[in-house]
Amino acid sequence: KTDGSGNEEWSQTLGGEYCDSGYSVQQTTDGGYIIAGDTYSFGAGSKDVYLIKTNGNGDEEWSQTFGGYFLDHGRSVQQTTDGGYIITGLTYSLGNVDDYPDLYLIKTDSEGNINSTNIIETPTINKTLLKTIDILGRETTNKGFQLHIYDDGSVEKKYLIK
Repeated sequence: KTDGSGNEEWSQTLGGEYCDSGYSVQQTTDGGYIIAGDTYSFGAGSKDVYLIKTNGNGDEEWSQTFGGYFLDHGRSVQQTTDGGYIITGLTYSLGNVDDYPDLYLIKTDSEGNINSTNIIETPTINKTLLKTIDILGRETTNKGFQLHIYDDGSVEKKYLIK
C-alpha cells in the first residue's frame, strides 16, 4: 500500500506453497481489502479462483476458493451493496466442459461463502438421453462424475456415488 505520493506504507505476501496470483483488489467498506485471483496452493483442482479478505494493514482475515477439477481463474472482484462480493473470471471446470473457457460469475456473502447453488435446466418436456460421458469425453456407465447429453442440446452434470 502506498500513500498519495507513491511512498510505500506497508506490503504483504499472501498465498501458499505454489503459484498464487492476484488480479483485482478493492478497498472494502470496513477499510480492509478484497483480492481476487487464482491459486495452485489451495482448492479442489489444479488451479482455482482465490478470494482473500484482509484488514486495513493487509493481514489476511479469511480466504475462499472456488472451482472444480480443471483450471479456474478469478479476474475481478467488487463489494456488493449487501456487503458480499461479486467475482468474475474464467472456468474450464464448469459450464460447457470443452477446450474453451466459460465466463465464471460468483456471488458470495460477506465471509466469501456461497449460500445457495442454482441449477437452471433447459425447459424441455420431452428429451432423450443421447449419451453419458466422463470428464475426458469418453462414453461411460461407471460411477463418479458424468455429463448427460440430451437430444435438445442440454447437458446435466451428475456425480454418482457407488
